[in-house]
Formats: sequence, C-alpha cells, structure tokens
Amino acid sequence: MRRILGVVGAILANVGPLVVFYAFDWAWGLKPAIVACAVFSIGEVLWRLHRKEPITFLFKVTATTTVGLGVVDMFLANPTFFSYEASITNAAFGVWFAWLMVKGPGPFVDEMVRQRPDVLEKIEGGREGLEGLMRVLLAIVVVYHVVTAGAYLWIAAHYTVEEAVGIRAIFGNVSLIPFLGAVYLFLNPLHGWAKRRGWV
Repeated sequence: MRRILGVVGAILANVGPLVVFYAFDWAWGLKPAIVACAVFSIGEVLWRLHRKEPITFLFKVTATTTVGLGVVDMFLANPTFFSYEASITNAAFGVWFAWLMVKGPGPFVDEMVRQRPDVLEKIEGGREGLEGLMRVLLAIVVVYHVVTAGAYLWIAAHYTVEEAVGIRAIFGNVSLIPFLGAVYLFLNPLHGWAKRRGWV
C-alpha cells in the first residue's frame, strides 16, 4: 500500500496544475481556475527553486498545457471549443502518458528517487523494477484518460454547454473512485502478469 501511495504521490506532484485547474473550474469557473493554476505553478516553481530542487519536465508540460488551454477557452469564448475542451485535454494527456510509457517512465522514477532515496531498496529489481511498476501504472492512467475523453466527447455531443459542464463535473469526480480502486487492486497483479511475459 505504501509503495502504491508513493507512486501515485509522485504522479500527483507532477500533474498538480491540472488537478488545481479542474478543481477550481468545477467550483468557481474558468477564469478563477486559470488564475489558480498559474498561481499554483508559479508557487511550485519558486518553492522548488528555493529548495534547489529540479523542476520536472512533466510538471512544465502539465502547467503549460493546462494554462494554455484555459487561456484559449477564455479568449475564444467559443461554446463549441469549450464543450469539447475536456475531451481534447484528456485525449492529449492520454497520448502523452502513452508516449511516456513506451519511451520509459524515467522522469517519474527520477522524481520518486529524489523524494525518497530509499525507494529503490524497497522495490524488487531496484530501478528496473520501479520502472516496470511505473509502466503498468501509466498503462492504467492511459486507459482512464482514453475512457474519460470518450465519455466527455459523448457528453459534449448530446448535451448543451451548460448541461455538459455539470455532467462533466459529476462524472469527473465520480470516475476517480474506480480509477483509484483499479490502481489499488490491480497495480501489483498487473505488474506481475506483465513481468512474467517480459513486457516490463
């Protein structure tokens, strides 16, 4: 359990701007979400610089993409784009995580090792074992983003903008429960299954 929480924590530390954006967008709307995301990103950068910690590439991508799409939403004022923005965002991050899974989850592993230097001692196979575990976790994340993007696409096509925003907010929060449940229940079994087949 501690291993799983450590892995999930490393991911959340890298995609924090996205979490902040969606939380504020759901609660207070687009403009506060953009401001909150920008403030969080700047604060995180200053905090890491103060502690002389490296700013991960994934954090830069997440912050830039989230703020960028939010600004486009705000200035275009295009209901059609806004309706499909959640689907586009989830699909884009699904592609990004899939690419990272194929190329290698080095950034995640580096961040975990930096935060918890003893983590490699607790993982069977050391760094190689941790990277294999991360690949499986990224696969679960990719599936989640693809399913969510498809669901948001269907919602956008069948409901008005106002209705879609409300439904997306509910779906986005509710969908986290099976996602976290899947991570908790299937991460280790899937890792063992993939390892036996030589995939990780």
